[in-house]
Amino acid sequence: MDFQKITANLINQCLPGEIKHAYNDILTIVGPNAKQELLYSVEQYNIDNFVPIKVQDTPVIISKYNKQGSKYIDYQNSLIFSVDPIELVGLDIEPYQEKEDINVSELASLYESLKMHVSKKFAPEVTTIAVHPVADKRFALIVSCTKYNPSNFWNGNWKSCYIYDTDSKLMEGEAAVNVHYFEDGNVKFNSSKTLDQVQTSDDYIKVIESFELEFENEMQSSFNNLNELGFKSLRRRLPVTRSKINWGRAIGNYRLGKDAASTGL
Repeated sequence: MDFQKITANLINQCLPGEIKHAYNDILTIVGPNAKQELLYSVEQYNIDNFVPIKVQDTPVIISKYNKQGSKYIDYQNSLIFSVDPIELVGLDIEPYQEKEDINVSELASLYESLKMHVSKKFAPEVTTIAVHPVADKRFALIVSCTKYNPSNFWNGNWKSCYIYDTDSKLMEGEAAVNVHYFEDGNVKFNSSKTLDQVQTSDDYIKVIESFELEFENEMQSSFNNLNELGFKSLRRRLPVTRSKINWGRAIGNYRLGKDAASTGL
């Protein structure tokens, strides 16, 4: 595996809200000569995870669908910009003229429908949405919800992307959750669910709602099973003697206690 693939693999494993720390740590290890390759890997991480970028104080999602050369397009506000992948801010911001092959009214309608859906299900202060044209009559409906709370030892994000064809009314997509809890330990939770291609008629938002509810119910069931079955199976309720150990002075009556006493441990 070459150097570029190694650093990219390390960056891809970065947990929510911790990309800047990961970048600085890896840069310290590999040295400044690898800075450009590392920045490229960070930018790809931001694209793959729909990380919001501050553009004129407004969060804007970047993805492979709104990338044009080295810049990105904010279709909702008609802007084009480059990105600082570490500070997550837009640079060289300019007005953008929509291409003739993009149906602006259709894009705006999809955006408003997605915005209405998100307002009912997600916390608005930490949620960003976007609608990016993919090809012909196909659009990417993207939701990125990021909640970082490192002072309480946890960070997490939700990301979902649905490809919707306004002609055929076909939709497919995926939703994923990534959470990191690190108080007196290091616990990572990753879960995702795929929406196989489905006929939606004009009720594509209802399809999204139903799919996300099913995903949430599956995660809740998984948590319950982990609590009821998983954690309990990690250790025995009683030792192999089938009796509780007296951890007071009587510990000397056990073989382990006698061995410890005789060796002066």
